[in-house]
Amino acid sequence: MVRLLALLAAEDRAFTRREILTHVWSTPYVPDDRSCDVHVANLRRKLERDPAHPVRLLTVRGVGYRLAR
Repeated sequence: MVRLLALLAAEDRAFTRREILTHVWSTPYVPDDRSCDVHVANLRRKLERDPAHPVRLLTVRGVGYRLAR
């Protein structure tokens, strides 16, 4: 989760699921894109006061995820 948070904090932009998984796994094999959602949900549980209504780790519809500045 540290690597995921570091990636999202590095730039003020939305990252695709594929970009996130490639960075987190650091291997040519990347699991299913939806496994990214599980990692984001786990991180939201740790960062957000109300994970069901996130204000820090946001979903960008049609793109992926970004960390609010």
